[in-house]
Order: sequence, then structure tokens, then C-alpha cells
Amino acid sequence: MLAYLFVLIAVAYRFIPHPWGFTPIPASLLFFGAKTQRRMFWLPLVFMMAGDIVLTKFVYKLPMSWTSW
Repeated sequence: MLAYLFVLIAVAYRFIPHPWGFTPIPASLLFFGAKTQRRMFWLPLVFMMAGDIVLTKFVYKLPMSWTSW
């Protein structure tokens, strides 16, 4: 359960201003990979993709295109 919480905190951390080069995403993904089952690896990817879509469309107000993926 703690691994899921860390991934959610990492996704939420992307929406607040933070120092350049510091994001907890790699650490949370490593922890998630070490503590969860192999079949749950898709979950952080979905959270990160959803966060990217929200950031691109609503925060930065850029158009989504196939090159964004």
C-alpha cells in the first residue's frame, strides 16, 4: 500500500513548483517495482501518462499530438 502512495505523491509533486532536476519519480518507481507484483507495473505508467496529459492540456495549454506520446 505504501508503494501506491509513493507513486501518487510523485505524480502530485509534478504539479507543484519544484527545483530543476529534483523529482521523486525515479525513486518512487524503483520502490514500487521492488514492493509490488510484476503484473502491477502498468499502474505507474498509467498515472504518469494521465499526469502528462493534464499538464500538457490544462496547465501548459499546449495541443496534444501524436509526437507528444
